[in-house]
Amino acid sequence: MNVLCEKMKFLRHISFILYHDLIKNDNISSVCRQYNKNQWKDKNELHAMQHVKLHTMLIHCMQNVPYYSRIFKDRNIHVHNLHQFSILKKLPFLDKDLIRKHFGQIQSENVPKWRIQGCSTSGSTGESLFFNADVISSVMHAASTFRNYSWCNVSPFERQATLWGARFDEPCNKKILDKVRAWGRPLLFLSSYQMTESMMNDYAELLCKYKPKILTSYPSPLERFAKFCMDSRVQIPSLRAIVCSAEQLTESQRYLFQDVFRVPVFNRYGSREFGNLACECEEHNGLHLSMERAVIEVVRDDGTDCSEGEVGEIVITDLDNKVMPFLRYRSGDMGCMGKSKCACGRGLALLKKIDGRVFDLIYTPSGGSISGTFWTLLLKYISKDILSFQIRQKKIEKIIIYLKMRRGIKLTSEQISRLRHKIDEVDPSLFFNIIYVDNISLTRSGKKRFVIGLGKFPASI
Repeated sequence: MNVLCEKMKFLRHISFILYHDLIKNDNISSVCRQYNKNQWKDKNELHAMQHVKLHTMLIHCMQNVPYYSRIFKDRNIHVHNLHQFSILKKLPFLDKDLIRKHFGQIQSENVPKWRIQGCSTSGSTGESLFFNADVISSVMHAASTFRNYSWCNVSPFERQATLWGARFDEPCNKKILDKVRAWGRPLLFLSSYQMTESMMNDYAELLCKYKPKILTSYPSPLERFAKFCMDSRVQIPSLRAIVCSAEQLTESQRYLFQDVFRVPVFNRYGSREFGNLACECEEHNGLHLSMERAVIEVVRDDGTDCSEGEVGEIVITDLDNKVMPFLRYRSGDMGCMGKSKCACGRGLALLKKIDGRVFDLIYTPSGGSISGTFWTLLLKYISKDILSFQIRQKKIEKIIIYLKMRRGIKLTSEQISRLRHKIDEVDPSLFFNIIYVDNISLTRSGKKRFVIGLGKFPASI
């Protein structure tokens, strides 16, 4: 059986290379080899490499991106005669509101249309953001992710499983080339939005049959599934590692997953805007940054740099997306920088920890639960005119959906019908009311929460 698995992994690897290097011609194999070498360079070499990429990006922005061209001119910034990281500090922060306001001006004027890929995110604030990504940067994203797999002792060509968000707008009939690509990286997709006892039992059977080597999930639905496996005495012996991402991973969750699944748990940080940016190695002493892909700052409320170990907001400068460059983008996530050197020997800088937001769950009358990311994906899919939203649950059978829309626009009957259909797929006994508002209210602490649940599963259900 092991020999057969190795042969299948080899064939998938060959299929992957043929697809990318011959059909797509994106040179991903070369990029992956370079990334694997980069991790062992010392911090000075890596910072020098960042300096070169940042210089290229700043020149590009100054010459081809109207928004940044104006800023460079207004602030009398000359890219050629200053240290690149010093220049970066002279630039203002970028956030979602500025991107919406200057959307056309932030786009590059000299990038061909075939490189433009429309994307969107709602993140943890519930405010939709539409932006354009660079198709070429997907290669760097993949190379970084593959390197993360190696830290988990898993090949990207071995079987994987993911407990993740719903694929609302994925076409039913994939193209032949998409099927070839999928065969090269086998994946079992399990929706994290239908977590009833019956569904979790089905998931356990599927995982045992599929035999994945790695399981990637949001922490909150995985916590519910892990408790189910513990109570049902389910084991998944094929697993080598678990990767948690998109939500804050608590230490109690990590211990639970390690105890139930008997494999190491790796925390990963990323976003829809940038892809995967940091991941734990086998030392589990912080998250190694993908320094080839981004410059990470951690800043205080006044914009000054935090010291090592001091928690602040994570600010990201993308070094690859030349279609719509994000320089000094305020992520809204909190974290702190760690020690400059990890015991593993890798020179990649460390994020000591991520103090992100913990998403609330919406519990359903049938005994299931819906994580916060369901709503960000669903409402983004329903309408691009939804500026922000908030879901509130005060009773197990009913939720209120507060929507801030573009001026004068409300959901059509067809859109409401699609919304009802998608919620029915999770639990038809969960009812909702829509209330249109001018602004989404903040919590007492001044923070914006886009999902406010019951806090715990009702004991009477």
